[in-house]
Formats: sequence, C-alpha cells, structure tokens
Amino acid sequence: MADWIPKRLPEDTEAERSLLATCSGPGMEARAKTIIRGLSDADFVAPQHKALFAALYSLLEDALEVNALTLKDRLEQRGQLGSVGGFTGLTELLAAEEVGRPEVLADLLKRKRQSRELVKLGARLIREATEGVAELPAIITEGMEELGRIARHGRPAEVTSWGEALEMASNLEAFRDGALERGGYWGIAELDELAPIPAGQVTFVAARPGVGKTALMTQIAVQSAILGRKPFIVQLELPKKTALARIASYLTRTSTRVLKDGSYGPQVAQTLRNFGEELLAGRLISPRQGTPWHQIEPTLVESIERDGTDLVLIDYFSLIGRPATAKGSNEAYAFARVSEQITAFAKEHQGVGVVLLGQLKQDAAEREPKDGDVADSDRPARDAAVSLFLWRDANEQIRAVLRKNRDGALGWKRTLAFEGWSQRFTVQEQETAEPPRRRG
Repeated sequence: MADWIPKRLPEDTEAERSLLATCSGPGMEARAKTIIRGLSDADFVAPQHKALFAALYSLLEDALEVNALTLKDRLEQRGQLGSVGGFTGLTELLAAEEVGRPEVLADLLKRKRQSRELVKLGARLIREATEGVAELPAIITEGMEELGRIARHGRPAEVTSWGEALEMASNLEAFRDGALERGGYWGIAELDELAPIPAGQVTFVAARPGVGKTALMTQIAVQSAILGRKPFIVQLELPKKTALARIASYLTRTSTRVLKDGSYGPQVAQTLRNFGEELLAGRLISPRQGTPWHQIEPTLVESIERDGTDLVLIDYFSLIGRPATAKGSNEAYAFARVSEQITAFAKEHQGVGVVLLGQLKQDAAEREPKDGDVADSDRPARDAAVSLFLWRDANEQIRAVLRKNRDGALGWKRTLAFEGWSQRFTVQEQETAEPPRRRG
C-alpha cells in the first residue's frame, strides 16, 4: 500500500511540541486535562512526542503535579525515557515555545490527523479498486464507514458537570435531550400514555409477515403528522405508490384496493385536501432492498436539517444492506452492525424519534415472542429504548406486548382490533377509533 501514499503526509511537529510544552507548564493541570483528554497518541507524528503525550496523559489522569521531574519518573516507569532522548531530551522538548491558546493547537493536530487518515484511506481505496482485491460494493461500503469514523474523530466530546442537574432543577426544566417531549405517537391512547415514542432513541416494532407491522407504522406516521410532527418513512419493502396509498387510506378510511384501482370519487381528494398541511409535512423514500445504511442516512440528515424532519420510520430492519465485515464474522454480527449504526444516528439527532420495524422468527408465530425471537439479530430489541412485539394467537387474534420500556413500566399486553382496509389498530376493548382530526 505504501506505493499509493505520498512521501510526506500532513503533519506539524512544531505544533505538537508547543502543545505538549504548554500543557506541561506550571499551573496548567486543570486546563491541560480537558485538552489532553480530547486527543490520542495518533494525533502526534513524532515518536518522542507520542511518548511524552502518553506520560503527560497518565500524570493528569492520576491527578499528579506535572513538571520535568514527574514526567521523567513516569517515562522511566513506562520504559520510554530513552524515546525522548533521556532527561536532556525531555528538558529540550519542554523548552519549546508555549502558547496562550493551546486549544487551537489541539484542533490543528486533530485536523492534521484527519488529513493523514483521509490520504491513507484514499490510497487504500485506489489500490483496492485498481488491483481488484475485493468486490466493489464491499470497497464502497467499507470506505463510507471509514469516512464516517474519520469525521466523528474530529468532533470534541462534550463534558457536562453533574452540577447542571441542580441548575435544571432550579429552573424547573424538563430532563430530556432535544426540544420535544416525545418523538412520535402510536395512535393508541394507552401506549401513548405508558410508553411514548422517545426522541433521540430507537423504538423497535417486530412481528411476523402479515400481522400488520407496516400498518402500525403507517398509523404512527400519520397520527404523528396530525399532531404536529414531520415524519419521514424509509420504505424498503413496498413500492412508493403503495406506501402513499396506505397513507391516503388511513386519512380517508378508503380501501387501499379502491385507491390502487382508481375507482374512488372526488370526496377522497377533498378529504386529503383537508389534511394538506400534514401531507406536505411528511416525506418518503423507497430505496431498493439491500441498500446499506450509509446510503440512506445522508438523505435523512439532509431532511432533518432542511425540512425539519423529526420522526424517522424504517420498514424494515432485515432489508437494510449489511456492511462488509472481517472474514469469519457471521451474518448476525453484520446485522448487529446495522443496529449500531441506526442507534448512533438516533443518539446524534436528539430531537428526532426513530421507529424501526423488524421480523420475528417463524417459530414465534403463535406464541408470545421474546427478544431472542427477532429474526437475523436480537440486537435491535436490545438497543431500543422501547420495543413492541405483535403476534397472532391460536384464535387468530392479534396480540401486542410491550417488551421494553426504558423510561416507564412494563406489563402492557393487549388484544388489538385491526381494521386492515384503513390501516389502523385499536385496543379491542375500545370502540373503533374516530377519524383523525386536525390539531388545534
């Protein structure tokens, strides 16, 4: 791979030396700890700077005084004093010019590291694509994942004092991430009360084929739009117009079959006009099955930033393309990676609810399912903040159980009435739901 890399990579050894000298100065321990914690030895190029960084990091973590003698002792303990040229070389390193804003140097070193990693990644991709050492889809997928890792490294970690809890309580502030109390609405009053769809976390819904998980997703999306959310459906299973027919069916209580064959009348159009604001708030994409997450995520991020999307619904987990993994890794591991990516997306976008649909195994068809009954991988159920499983019992009744509820009580289990032609669920003991009404 070396033939593909330029002889000189982006670096600034003078900035490395000045940063280390500044952070090792008298009275700098508290400030230096914050700066150094945001770096790693990979941010330094010169071997002597790597060794000094490791010794400095160790002293700061142990809350010890930092000076030439304590650094010498720590380097000796680590067997690295010779790496910096002995005590004489150490004092020369510490004699470098100190700066008033070492944070600027730290940011510079991070950018240099990112540049080096981009050059190395580019060189590797050029070599692999030219020499044909792997299939192109695998090269592209791995490259996109590595780009994401490089991008994330450049973001400084936000450190929060526990004292912020007191400040929030003094202001009677809600203890939640993001501006929204919830990320979406089930359209089932009991569930909305007991297990609100959270923002910034994943809600997982699983069922066998034909039980109605896509219909429940449609209900969540439309009811959330009616109540002011801006949903975005990622429909990997159904064609685009079929997905739109389900949305129209829910709003107008018109059979999807009638909508598909075009035999509906003008009253359907009028009803949809009454919900024009909600329809304009929603978004939909229908990528082909097997599309990897790294190709889906940028579209969602753009819609979040441009359109204010605050609820993402994905139908369904198994149809998302699995990332390339190391040789010997099984398929369950590959699926677990997809779940990790979606969970990371939810955490990064704290104001957005994420609803992920999944399949259950065949042997869970007529009994109450457990987390281990999720097809392909049980990771989505474990990663989720809220998980709801649907199944048909021996009497062909649709049952629902709340398997996980991170911020609330468990034990909710109901028989659901499913009005399939209009894409809606209600608790069986209740009367048929009223038609959706505009907020306000």
